[in-house]
Amino acid sequence: MKLAVVLPDGEGDYETQVVRIKEFLSPETVFVGSSKLTLGFLEQELPAVVIAANLTREWCYLLRGMGIVAIVFGARDKYCNLVDIVVDYKHTEGDHYFTGSDVDFTRTSPASFVEIAELVKKLEWDSLFFGVNVAYVSCLHLSDNIYKAISRYAEIHDIELIEYLCNCHDRRSVQIAERAGFTFVDIRLTFVRSLVGFASISSVRNWSFRRATKNDIPALEVMASDIYTKSRYFFDEKFEVVKAQEFYKGWVKKAVTGDFDDECWCLANGDDIGAFCSIRYVGNASAQIGLVGVQQSFAGRGMGRQMVEAVMVMLVAKGITDLVVVTQGRNYEAQNLYQSAGFRTKESQLWYHKWR
Repeated sequence: MKLAVVLPDGEGDYETQVVRIKEFLSPETVFVGSSKLTLGFLEQELPAVVIAANLTREWCYLLRGMGIVAIVFGARDKYCNLVDIVVDYKHTEGDHYFTGSDVDFTRTSPASFVEIAELVKKLEWDSLFFGVNVAYVSCLHLSDNIYKAISRYAEIHDIELIEYLCNCHDRRSVQIAERAGFTFVDIRLTFVRSLVGFASISSVRNWSFRRATKNDIPALEVMASDIYTKSRYFFDEKFEVVKAQEFYKGWVKKAVTGDFDDECWCLANGDDIGAFCSIRYVGNASAQIGLVGVQQSFAGRGMGRQMVEAVMVMLVAKGITDLVVVTQGRNYEAQNLYQSAGFRTKESQLWYHKWR
């Protein structure tokens, strides 16, 4: 995806943001001073995306008419109906664009902005595993011009499946996705819980809480193979059931070895494993639950709650203060489990697939 960055001639809060991202963009990015931006420059360079600060209204309309994606650092309320993506660190709320302190690139790394700017990326591991070329809409939002750019990328790179994760409040993106033939396949729910002051009230009698080892992998794979039935890979019938099962079996195996999630913990009685939970650490004080599985014979007996609470006790001892978990909208058992353990809903997103 070819990018063009309009470098500001003057100084200002949003202009500083553009200067800050400059070194993080690909070597193929072209740069032009704001006073040198002309129609001739665009016709010569043919960028798919133009990035600028406080772009004039005239330029916003011109870029839209030329089919060029406009990413603007500026006031959200001013640009929300003019450009494809707005980045406004001064705005504290916003479902349609990138706002808040996370996108203040004078204080945080702009590395994550690269994926936004490039709009779409091929998922190499997924493509190899499923045997089809898979790409992901990394800019998170859709407009007509963004969709056209993604379609061109898919054509050039022979992409067979485009995956799109959309904020459920983003009306424009939802409408464009469905109009463009994306199919809804799942709801992604994110739950969070503070571990400050946490004390477990559950008992793990007759079970030992320990870190899983390589010897546990066969039993864990059997337990993980049932998780796929609540996933988007099962709902989308173009995925083979066997491959969906292998995906989750591979996930738990990599959690044990530390190759995907960092750790896998279990409740065990000798070689008999009642439940497991994988964990990934995010920074010094946060962690995310990956997979939670319960042996079928113990389903409905509170084993999942005991597993999660045992993990939380372990995390508190390590100084972790915040815990995140993601689950599927169809997985009512998991939702009830996390809510009973004190988690609250943070975010609701929609998964879409488009096969070509």
